[in-house]
Amino acid sequence: MPFSVGGGVTTLDQIQQLLEAGAERVVLGSVAARNPAFVREASNRFGKSSIVVCVDIKRSWLGKDVVVFGNGKQAVKTNLIEYVKMMEANGAGELIIQSVERDGTYHGLDQEVLYEISNELSIPITGIGGLSSLNEIRSVHNTLKLNGYGAGSLFVFQSKNQGVLVNYPSQEELQSLF
Repeated sequence: MPFSVGGGVTTLDQIQQLLEAGAERVVLGSVAARNPAFVREASNRFGKSSIVVCVDIKRSWLGKDVVVFGNGKQAVKTNLIEYVKMMEANGAGELIIQSVERDGTYHGLDQEVLYEISNELSIPITGIGGLSSLNEIRSVHNTLKLNGYGAGSLFVFQSKNQGVLVNYPSQEELQSLF
């Protein structure tokens, strides 16, 4: 089964080790924010299809979307659209856009941000953070033009603030989405 792996990756040697161990893609986050040129180096060495950039975003106190890293404690000094375009230009083969403030809240994806990003880029995008239900996927699928959706809490918890219950959708539920 193809899988992607990330978290703490900071060197080309680590990427090579992960790919040799069987990962299909390696996800870069903080290292891409600190050193965007690293994305180009990794893409040139391993190919665009192997490099994914996870872009963590949250709202600033002024209400603007800000790219953050380092567990949300540091911000990238550029606007979100410029940043994602730079990641695509540097060779990211895919982006994960994660609303860190919505993650696990069931408040719904940040559709406005995802719509804006998906209309600016040509690479696949996965939206993460706040997915409320399978019905939300159905209702936004054609509008957002996303390649995938992250739905961790939706599948792990019975409902908000309730116990853990791994809860995968049935084949029929998945087929009825599209």
